[in-house]
Formats: sequence, structure tokens, C-alpha cells
Amino acid sequence: MTRLAPALLAVLLAACSGSASSSARAPEGPTTGQPAAPAAGTAQAAVGTIQFTVTAAPDRTLPAIAWYPAQQAGAGAQPILGRKLPVLAMSHGLGGRKEHAAYIAERAAAAGYLVVAVDHINDGPQSAALRPVDISKLLDRLAARGGEPAWLADLADLEHVAVYGHSFGGYTGLALAGAKIGPNPEWTALCAATPTTLGCPAPTEQQMPAVSMRDRRVDAVVAAAPAGFFQFGRAGTAATEAPVVLLAAGRDRLTTAKEYVRPLFDHMKQPRWYFELEQANHFTFIDLCAVQHKVPQQYAAEVAEGCAPDAPVSRKDAHALIADAVVAALDHLLKGGPAPDLAALAKTRGIAARAEAAR
Repeated sequence: MTRLAPALLAVLLAACSGSASSSARAPEGPTTGQPAAPAAGTAQAAVGTIQFTVTAAPDRTLPAIAWYPAQQAGAGAQPILGRKLPVLAMSHGLGGRKEHAAYIAERAAAAGYLVVAVDHINDGPQSAALRPVDISKLLDRLAARGGEPAWLADLADLEHVAVYGHSFGGYTGLALAGAKIGPNPEWTALCAATPTTLGCPAPTEQQMPAVSMRDRRVDAVVAAAPAGFFQFGRAGTAATEAPVVLLAAGRDRLTTAKEYVRPLFDHMKQPRWYFELEQANHFTFIDLCAVQHKVPQQYAAEVAEGCAPDAPVSRKDAHALIADAVVAALDHLLKGGPAPDLAALAKTRGIAARAEAAR
């Protein structure tokens, strides 16, 4: 979840020949046409879940989960069929799990989205090349009528797709949106200033050309406390082709708002939103409070800060606001609804935040 380990990114050269860029279609940007509306009543529908698998490579079978509007809540519940739903694919942080942001998935599914996520197995910096392919294969899986459950293909509207990712998952989403990974002055300067940083030394142009893992099915990305800026650099960030909502945390000590998130906003060219929860930290976006004792020592203090009874921002309130923001962004970018007023959402929840938009 710190700086993306680029020494192992050489495998990108082989991995990007997969499906990540194989499904070209209409140019990206805020969609001008509205998808079919969700089935009646799904705005506040019950949410079902189902487990399935995704074959990302012959030796890489990923556990996956879907959240969807259902007749009743619970695992294996009967889905509400009849209309295709916009898709939200989710990518967890380094070493995380597919349920890492279930509170977002449940909120989005209740609002009429099909939400899917995978476990990026054997996760680590070396999986930088594999992660975007995992999500592309997940989208392929939704289109496969031979898979089980077969009704996933009936629900998935793959003409309207967004990716949500946290930390390393944020990098994953941005790569799918077209941000290019490769040698750049920002990476070189980082390693010159702090040569022991994970991912240093920076590669040269002779060692690694700039690589795109764009999946043209991805219409929008929501990236929470994302990693990746130093591996994209200014030029690679500017190559992003889809609208992006950037969520930042003012107390983040891993992917800091100033060093990691704000530069992405400043150097992108596509419509983008910046939303910083001033009193949140890196782990506010997920819920580790029940498993604090399992958190690696280097992250323990930041997790404990967010889980304390007197935390700077209530985890419950922050999660409600984050879920509101994600759904508002999806409604705009995938359904053609009004642009999200993120500052107003924060005010409604009583949470200190700053918001900016560039359209």
C-alpha cells in the first residue's frame, strides 16, 4: 500500500498482451446515453450475494463475489431480473480481500448496480501487472453465459462499467482507465531522494518502456487513497482516458493526499473530482477494527487511530459518506444523473471535507 514496487513491473510487458485492452468500443467520458433503468423498486432493494470464480490465467483462479438487487437479503438470494444493471468492479488494497469495502458494495447494489469483486490471489507488489488483468477477466466472466450463475450475464450491463479501488486497488483502477506505467522524472527524483524506498531504483527507458493496460469497457474510476502516481508520473497520469473520482484522507500517512492523490488530480486531463476527508486516514476506507490484532506492525498505529472510540472521524459516519459519494458519482457517470456535489454530501453528514471538480 506504500509505493508500488516497480522493480517487478517488467512482467507488464507480457501481461498487457491479455484482455486488458482487447474490448475496444466507444470513446470514454461521461456517458451521454442513459442505460436502462433498474427494475422497479431496486433504489432501496434488498441485497443478495453470491460467490463464484474467475479464471484469470491457467494457473490463476480467483475467488469472486457479486452483490445485486434481490428479492430478499442474504447469500444466494434470488436476484431481481428483467433489466441490465450498470457494473461496479472492485479492487482491494495490497494484501486485502474482495469484501474490503462491502459497505460500498451493499449501498451500490441497493441503488441498482451489479457490484463484483475478486481476491487478487498471491497479492503483492509483484502482482502489479496481474491486477488490471484480473479485473478485465472479471468483466469477461460477467459476459460469459456458460458460467455459473448464468444470470450474471443477464444482469451485467457491460456498456456502463466503473471500477472502485482502494490503495493498490486505486492504482489498478487508474491503470484500467489508461494511466501509463513507465520511467518518468517523478519516479527518478523519488528514488534519488530516498533510494531505499520500495520500488527503487527507478527503471530507465532502456529497461522498461511506458505500458498501458487500458480496458476500454471501463467508463469511470473511483480511486480511494490510490497508489501509483510515482509510477505513472505526470505524463502517464495525463494519459488517463476515463473520468476519475479521487478520494483522499487528510491524515493518511501511506498514500498521502499531498504526495499521491492531489498530483493525480492536477495532471489528469479528463473530468475529475477530488474529495478529501480531512480527519480520515488510509484505513478509514476499509474496516479492520475487528481484526486489529492481525494488522502488520507498520500499519497498526493508523488502524488503531481510526478504530478508537474517540477517533477523529467516526468510522460509521465516514463509511456512510464514502458510500454516498461513490453512488452519487456512479449515478452521474454511468446513468447520466447530475454531477455529484461532494461538499454538500460531507456537510449533510457533518464531516470536515474539501472538494474540487475539474470538468
